[in-house]
Amino acid sequence: MYGFLVGAAVGAPIGVMWGARILGGKGTWTGTLLGAGAGAGAGTVTALLLRDVKPGDAAVPLGALVGSLIGSVVGYELSHSANSARPEPTESRVLPSVAVSQGGMMLGLSGGF
Repeated sequence: MYGFLVGAAVGAPIGVMWGARILGGKGTWTGTLLGAGAGAGAGTVTALLLRDVKPGDAAVPLGALVGSLIGSVVGYELSHSANSARPEPTESRVLPSVAVSQGGMMLGLSGGF
């Protein structure tokens, strides 16, 4: 069981990166691997602090797996947002407008942002 959990923690960034590339993401391997490492470390420390670890307990590898998965996704998304082009600001327009009702006419301004 330990081998599976550790192997899955190591393989998590690969799956995140490949899955995101298929969907057209622009993240980097560096961001994904850094996020996975930080997440696995945080998950391991959390598992050690929150539970009484006994021999044969799977809490530490499970914490590393969960942390690695979360860290991979967060690291990928941060690197994706850093590599994505910022949307260009759109023109804002202000136009006069006229509204007619039973009580008369109203003049105003309408804007498009």
